[in-house]
Amino acid sequence: RGLITLDRNASYYVHPWSARDSEAFVTHKMFQIGQLLGWKGACGHRDARNKGDMASLSRATQVKERREVGRSPKFLELYIVADHTLFLTQHRNLNHTKQRLLEVANYVDQILRTLDIQVALTGLEVWTEQDQSRVTPDANATLWAFLHWRRGLRARRPHDSAQLLTGRAFQGATVGLAPIEGMCCAESSGGVSTDHSELPIGAAATMAHEIGHSLGLSHDPDGCCVEAAAEQGGCVMAAATGYERRGQAGAVGEAPRDQGPFLFFGRSDYAKWGYDHSTAPRVLYDA
Repeated sequence: RGLITLDRNASYYVHPWSARDSEAFVTHKMFQIGQLLGWKGACGHRDARNKGDMASLSRATQVKERREVGRSPKFLELYIVADHTLFLTQHRNLNHTKQRLLEVANYVDQILRTLDIQVALTGLEVWTEQDQSRVTPDANATLWAFLHWRRGLRARRPHDSAQLLTGRAFQGATVGLAPIEGMCCAESSGGVSTDHSELPIGAAATMAHEIGHSLGLSHDPDGCCVEAAAEQGGCVMAAATGYERRGQAGAVGEAPRDQGPFLFFGRSDYAKWGYDHSTAPRVLYDA
C-alpha cells in the first residue's frame, strides 16, 4: 500500500481491498490521485483573532528550545490516539483500528519528510470502552479537553506531539485544529483531526496540516502555489484542502521543485524550526 509517483504529473495510490465475505486482503486497487473519493474540509484557524487564541495556548512556562535547521537529523516523536467513535466505525475491531492509525502515521511521515523531519511513532492508543477526554462536534472544546488529558500522558509516555483522530464530525467544514507554535510548549503540543475519508491519506493530510501549525507554519496565502494542483492533492497548509472530482479545490503553497506533486508543504515559514534528538527514535513502525 502507499503512493507511487512516476513523474510530476502521474501519481497513484495503491490500497488493499478485501472480499465481501472475508477479512483477508485478496486484491489491491489503484487510484489516480484525481480519482480519489471527493472530500472537502477546512482547518479550524479562520482569522487573526482565532490564531491569537490558539497561540495563547503556547505561553506556558515549559518551552522547548529552538534549534537551527540542518545541524543534525530531526525526529518528531508522535503519539496517536483513536477515540471511541473511530473504534466503532472500525466495527469494534482493535487490530483494524491500529492498522488505520499505522497507515495514517506512515503518510504523515512521508509528508513531513519534505521538511527533513522523520516521524517516530512512540505509541498508539485506542479508546475501546469510552472516550478518556471529551469529544464533541466543537473542535475547540475537543482540542482543549484533549490537551488537558495529554498532561497525564506526557508523564507516562514521553513524546513530542500527541494527535487525536476522531470518528466524529466537527461543526461546519472544520476537520482539524491545533495550537499555533504548540510544539515549543510542553503543555500545548497536540492536535485533533477527524477521520473524514475512506482512505487514510485524507486523515494523514489533515493531521500533517495540524502538526504544521504546531511547528509554526501558517496557512498558505491564496494563489502562491502552481506546482500542486487540486486534482493532484493540493497543498497541506492550505486553509481549505481536499480532493474534488472536478478539480475545484484551490491549491496553494510554495512547493520545492525537487519534490513530487502530492501534498506539498511550504518551507518559507520553517526557517528557524527543528527538533534535535541526540539518540535515534525509541520506537519505529512497519511500513
